[in-house]
Amino acid sequence: GSDNNLANSNGAAYIFDLSSDNTSWDQTAYLKSSYRREVNGVHGFGVSVSFNQAGTIVAVSAAERSRIGESLPGHVNVFNQQADGSWSRSSDIQPNFVGGTDQFGISVSLNDTGNRLLVGSFLEDGSGTGLDAEHNDDASNAGAAYLFVNEGGTWKEKRYLKASNTKTEDNFGRSVSISGDGKTIA
Repeated sequence: GSDNNLANSNGAAYIFDLSSDNTSWDQTAYLKSSYRREVNGVHGFGVSVSFNQAGTIVAVSAAERSRIGESLPGHVNVFNQQADGSWSRSSDIQPNFVGGTDQFGISVSLNDTGNRLLVGSFLEDGSGTGLDAEHNDDASNAGAAYLFVNEGGTWKEKRYLKASNTKTEDNFGRSVSISGDGKTIA
């Protein structure tokens, strides 16, 4: 995206690298969402950011976004650093089922290699419990988390995660984390 401040509430992610002499931080990238400001003028891109261990892959979320037909569903953009140091968007991620005010992307976490991504959605309304529960809207703001895996350059939703004791207003998924090896999530 272009380096401007023309649209309120759109957000951005700024990447800074430590100088070789370890004395200063230099801005090396300005990342914008794959979506422009649409209905309602709210976007919130950059609400959560996570790097892989090498700092060459970054996930940046927008938990709020306006889209025709739905009010404020979120999304996550994944960017890869190129050989020349620039950044390019490789993916725009949304779950298979998303509600208008689920706040998908309120939190994101990449594992060390950057091939597993955990995304929180604390206002998701499903009443199911555990792994891969049935999708419904029976427990307002119960929350959920989603595990995505990059397979051959394509991000695929692998797990839909709910608390073991799901209740209305639990806000599960407000904060998420995945271990470095990608085998443990919280």
